[in-house]
Amino acid sequence: MISAAILQPAGVLAGFGDGELATLAGYLEATSLSPGEQLWPAGSGAERLFIVLSGRVELSRPTEFPERRVIMGLFGPGSVVGETGFFSGGDEGVLAFAVEKTEAAHIDGAGLTALARGAPEVHALLLAGVMRSMAKRLDRAYSRMSSVF
Repeated sequence: MISAAILQPAGVLAGFGDGELATLAGYLEATSLSPGEQLWPAGSGAERLFIVLSGRVELSRPTEFPERRVIMGLFGPGSVVGETGFFSGGDEGVLAFAVEKTEAAHIDGAGLTALARGAPEVHALLLAGVMRSMAKRLDRAYSRMSSVF
């Protein structure tokens, strides 16, 4: 469990009131990362959904060239990371590193199920925030692709 005081109603948590943040905090665990530390082991995919509270996280994917990665994005406070692998069970190739000292909150599958049962309205708000975030990223990716052609 984390303190509700460190959750902000921004990014993925936009639309949350103080009561909903307090409820959600009871289902989240804290993660502290040093620069260069990974959020999940390489090759495993995300088994938890992470919300960046402070600092920045880089998502990247290895290339065919040893020691080279393609940076997919840098994500700061209010961002959600690991959602694709968490919900699909895939994305084993995506790496997530803290770029600087980073604090994050995370929830695993059992926690998300418990949230759905214990506080369905907060569960719905969280899923809506994650879907909004994913839709914005997809829209940006489409825009980048269309600018090439």
